[in-house]
Amino acid sequence: MGLLPVFRDDASICVAGDFHGDVSWVGRAIPAAARTGSSVLLQLGDFGLIPDSTGLLLDAVDLWCAHSMRHGVGGVQTVLVVPGNHEDWAFLDERFAESPGQAVQLSRHAWVLPKGFRFEIGGVSFLAVGGAPSLDYAWRVPGQSWWPTEVPTPEDVARAVAPGPVDVLLTHDAGMLVTPRVQAIIDKSSRWWKPDEIAYGNSGRPLVGEVVDGTMPRLHMHGHFHVRSSADFERQGAGPLRVESLHQNGYDGNLVALDLATLEVRDVEVR
Repeated sequence: MGLLPVFRDDASICVAGDFHGDVSWVGRAIPAAARTGSSVLLQLGDFGLIPDSTGLLLDAVDLWCAHSMRHGVGGVQTVLVVPGNHEDWAFLDERFAESPGQAVQLSRHAWVLPKGFRFEIGGVSFLAVGGAPSLDYAWRVPGQSWWPTEVPTPEDVARAVAPGPVDVLLTHDAGMLVTPRVQAIIDKSSRWWKPDEIAYGNSGRPLVGEVVDGTMPRLHMHGHFHVRSSADFERQGAGPLRVESLHQNGYDGNLVALDLATLEVRDVEVR
């Protein structure tokens, strides 16, 4: 455990969607982020913190961060993980309980953020609310590949909202305002899953929606749906909102650079 690093006012950042513990992708995504000049990588869950694989994944993160710092322009110094549903939540809950409300340092360069964690980079305020319900929970083994505390609670939402507005919301799950491509995925899922599985799989989005309504971000970025898409929304009394959905490992659209001055994003090629 340690204190979250102090970020430079002129820091550049990249944001990534799901990694699913893909060590080879880590070895491509971190150098790609470094080539943009980014020193911070924000990862939006399904990072791959699962039993028997966490150590290998974190070793890869530290290896490629160190490599980028030797050979890049500054290099990626910090990876901040907004955990997803496919993580070992028993492990995460235990670590978060040791220092409530604080980020947890997992390795030399990697940190994981609790639900409702706020931080600032370059004068831009961020709020991280990780977790999501696993649509495929019935096919998973409790305590081995599925953990019920994966879903944000109303208490998590209240804690996240209490300090007020934020510039950028980072989540794993989507909210109620979604891009057309994400909505199509949500609609299609009803054809393949049982009603109780659908109900559980959709239970997290209203909670994220409450966070959106309560913090009025200008930008909401999420993973989980394995598709790259964007949409703009006009909200009465809350101003415009852009929603950015990021793809998973192995696909274009997994990594984007975020301009902190404008909150515009551009896709970054991972090669």
